[in-house]
Amino acid sequence: MSRRYKQGIVREQEALLPARVEDYVSPENVVRAIDAYVDTLDLAALGFVHAQGELSRGQPAFSPACLLKLYLAGFLNRVHSSRRLALECTRNLEFIWLLEGLRPGFRCIAEFRQSNGAALQQCSREFVLLCRELRLLGRQTVAIDGAFFHGNASRASMLTDKRLHKELAKLESQIAAYYQQLDEQDRAEQGAPAQLDEVPDLPAKIAELKARQQLRQRQLQQLQDSGQTQLGQTDPDARILHKAHQDVIGYNVQSTVETRNKLIIHHEVTHAGNDAEQLATQAIAAKQILQVKTLIAEADTGYYSEEQLAACAQAGITAYVPPPDKYQIIESQGRLSGANFTYDAQQDAYLCPGNQYLYRQGNPTERRGQMRTRYTCKASLCKDCSLKDQCLPPKTPYRQIYRTEHASLIEAHRLRMARTGAQHMRERAATVEHPFGTLKCWFGYQHLLTRGFKKVRGEMSLAILAYNLLRVIHILGIEKFKKICAKRKAMARPAMAN
Repeated sequence: MSRRYKQGIVREQEALLPARVEDYVSPENVVRAIDAYVDTLDLAALGFVHAQGELSRGQPAFSPACLLKLYLAGFLNRVHSSRRLALECTRNLEFIWLLEGLRPGFRCIAEFRQSNGAALQQCSREFVLLCRELRLLGRQTVAIDGAFFHGNASRASMLTDKRLHKELAKLESQIAAYYQQLDEQDRAEQGAPAQLDEVPDLPAKIAELKARQQLRQRQLQQLQDSGQTQLGQTDPDARILHKAHQDVIGYNVQSTVETRNKLIIHHEVTHAGNDAEQLATQAIAAKQILQVKTLIAEADTGYYSEEQLAACAQAGITAYVPPPDKYQIIESQGRLSGANFTYDAQQDAYLCPGNQYLYRQGNPTERRGQMRTRYTCKASLCKDCSLKDQCLPPKTPYRQIYRTEHASLIEAHRLRMARTGAQHMRERAATVEHPFGTLKCWFGYQHLLTRGFKKVRGEMSLAILAYNLLRVIHILGIEKFKKICAKRKAMARPAMAN
């Protein structure tokens, strides 16, 4: 006898469903934590639009608290677009419970995100301060990393100086070709003047090309006046970004994560093509948030910069950043690199492998924002050296070494990396890669939906807030977090009443 499959309910059968929507949402559901947290916020103080219902005409607005809850629940359920959020409000029992049956339209949902960029950033910062108050933040070490996020723009919308000049040259060639056709038609009339109405296509095409030419000239002038290398027609703040094997039209998001619970304590949306100028800015911001006198900052090789390391040291931050192998090309050619020269502080000179000194020459000069001092050896000594074929450049009769103003600090940094750098790099990878992996893979959030720094920064703050909220819920548990929120709400009531 064969076994029967499991049978479902008969769709036409009448049934008594639970009388309350409350019964559909379990006590362990994360939307209860979202509801408890958002109810503790002073949305007017954070800067949310219509936070006090200040409308003069029309139907009542949806509360900012309602829409903020909706977005946070959306991120935790891999739902980001306003149209899909509006759809979830009609069919998802968790969302129906969270919004108490309200059904905002997609335009209302999108407008909330676009109009509250600064307030969303402030809301994300406020949650980090709550984490600090709850003693959830490690205060000794932070890890820093950047990730590319696709913007709401296409490659065709991005203009560069090279592309504009190329298009202008093409337009000039096309216009000249059309004028030549007009001249040929004139000559074909056997000396009679050509009537433009007899050849309507060419004048119209010339006018169209000239209009496009003027547009490109204005865009080129705008690009030159801005001092930027790229101009976005769809999103003015998006950029073409390249890093390793990545090629993205969008933004470079910097993230600073504490090593204890992997909470993001600071983030910043930039359109920098690399991370070389970001280390000190991110580390100093993290130090201020943690309110500590000293801090350890870990980052990968992309953040290596002598100026940034010096700025960190001045701010009381010990940085661990692997130095790049800048001698790789020279050593691959079989030549002696600068690593083979030893600096003698007493002599203020470099000792070369041939046991000769390179002495300081002239005053320091500036190059690429830092001061450098030149050290050289006498040409006569280099001429008779047995290592000259390995040491001297092809067109220089003597060897020279440049020492930067931060050389002592960099040497100390190299020794520090040699001793404990490997351990810190393992810790960095286990700390800062985790949040980006959660945002991009678990949340499914790889593509920004808004345009411009103001809106994009607000959107990214929503994502960071959702990530941090989820981490805290996993650390504390929903019931404990709800009790903390209830206590904060009770303490805030007398202050708000005053």
